[in-house]
Amino acid sequence: MNKFKGQLREEKVDGRRLTVYLPPSYEKTLDTYPVVYFQDGGDLFAPDRSDVLPRLERMMGSCKLPELMLVGVEPCHRLNDYSPWPVPAHASRYSRHAFGGQGDRYLEKLSKLIKPYVDSHYRTKPEREHTALVGASLGALISLYAAYTHPSIYSRIGCLSTSIWFEGFMDYMNRHQLDSQMRIYMDIGLQESRSSSYQDQELLRLTEAAFKQIKASGVPDDQIILVRDEHGRHRPSAFIRRLPEALEWLYHD
Repeated sequence: MNKFKGQLREEKVDGRRLTVYLPPSYEKTLDTYPVVYFQDGGDLFAPDRSDVLPRLERMMGSCKLPELMLVGVEPCHRLNDYSPWPVPAHASRYSRHAFGGQGDRYLEKLSKLIKPYVDSHYRTKPEREHTALVGASLGALISLYAAYTHPSIYSRIGCLSTSIWFEGFMDYMNRHQLDSQMRIYMDIGLQESRSSSYQDQELLRLTEAAFKQIKASGVPDDQIILVRDEHGRHRPSAFIRRLPEALEWLYHD
């Protein structure tokens, strides 16, 4: 296990397990902290999977990153929670899976039940300007969707290899505007587009189209970035490797 100086705690809210990371100074001061909410539980910062927490702590110590609280929210059913609307099995050329379309319900629970619980039990900065939502793949999709549906709650969105191929999502983006104060980090592994699967081959093209659409919707150039990872594949190890860079950009004001 990689050693880190902060603390990890587990909570349970509405049947969902929360993995809460508290930065090194939390027990030593009465400071309040920005909060980053993660999809897929604590997978992106779990100390038994990577050294990302020590890396983040070094960045906090050198002032490249403010001290942050991290809250991983476990899904109940990933394909349902992270899909904005239902898509039947085999209805999409990009996936054979059925998606339950419970994304709105999930985001309501996250925003009106889980976040208030965290804000009332920990010393957070609860305002939108201090609150981020980060995910990978389908977790990135629902995080980006939240930028449209809950702009008063989240102002910093991290999208690692977004499943932007989800049926109807580009059409949704074309019909809706984003808050101009939103700050959005996007990335894509260039090796994803060199896979043999049609889904992966389309991912780069669709991600670049989504990036252009977000800029066209009114988000200023300095509030959005698309990082292209030359060696990145659609794997958790690639998402985790890019996470510190994503958080540094999201909180570099």
